[in-house]
Amino acid sequence: MLYTPPMSRIDRPRRTMLAAAFLVAEAVGCAAWWAGLALRPDWRRAFRLEAASDTTLVQFLLPDLILYVALPLAAAAALMGGARWAWGALAVHAGAASYAALACWGLVIFSGGEGWLGAILMTPPLVALPYFVLTLCEDPAAGHPLASEDPPCVPRTAAPAPAWWNCAKTLLQTSVMWGVFLVALPMLLDRIESSTPLVEHRFGSNPLAIAAVALFVLAGSVAIFSGLWLSIRGEGTPLPADTARKLVTDGPYAFVRNPLAVTGVLQGIAVGIFLGSPLVIVYAMLGVPAWNVLARPWEEADLGRRFGDAYTRYRSAVPLWIPRTRAWRDDGIR
Repeated sequence: MLYTPPMSRIDRPRRTMLAAAFLVAEAVGCAAWWAGLALRPDWRRAFRLEAASDTTLVQFLLPDLILYVALPLAAAAALMGGARWAWGALAVHAGAASYAALACWGLVIFSGGEGWLGAILMTPPLVALPYFVLTLCEDPAAGHPLASEDPPCVPRTAAPAPAWWNCAKTLLQTSVMWGVFLVALPMLLDRIESSTPLVEHRFGSNPLAIAAVALFVLAGSVAIFSGLWLSIRGEGTPLPADTARKLVTDGPYAFVRNPLAVTGVLQGIAVGIFLGSPLVIVYAMLGVPAWNVLARPWEEADLGRRFGDAYTRYRSAVPLWIPRTRAWRDDGIR
């Protein structure tokens, strides 16, 4: 079970209410969508293959009514009422909705862009529902069977190791992360964009490509330096399962609290500019709210728990995303 400490601005009761509201809106939207297709048959062409009949679309009516209307309404009511089965209902719906959304995007990719409107409409649940499943999993009020008031798991501190070994692990992690988030996913998004009407918004020129390469190299160099600095000074790695043993507040960390996240977003934007893809640029920029929601709460909770006032002073003085103009120092931090 994933533990996410309650450190975000949305506390547990409000998050539960937000999840319930989203589920209700989702159910109402799905019902309205089917009503629209029934009243305006000409709309159906936007949600199916051009060569297919309406039957290929209508066959999803029954599962949608069960899994996309009745189930989310039941899950919303259970969340608001604190029923023990609430989290289970939410998880089942999230799985069904995520499968459907991925199937819609698969249709877009392999059909040359057909059905893109349906895929876009299915994307918000694909993002929001897994978030609610993960962040409510430790809340007893949400009905999770394994929930408790104590954190079931926290980031694991790195075992004592030579600096070269920590650096090697950091470089390996960096290569994997870059391969997934800066190569594979942007290439997939680029292909999706090329198969949809979004292709009309693509751009490109040699000066932009050169600037993108320069930005990628600069941000990448800072990222590698920051990772190695953390490995040496912090005696660990950026990985949550092998996190630094010491609080690092000097070097690049004296200007911004998470230079790896900042440079990662900048590298993603550089990739988008190089490809001439607005979709990839948006994807890169979404890394900011994604990190704030998925990584920041438990990371800051762990640092606060381990380093106390030293981390509190550091967090108050050093920004998270916009670097300081001067390096910060605190002689009280050891």
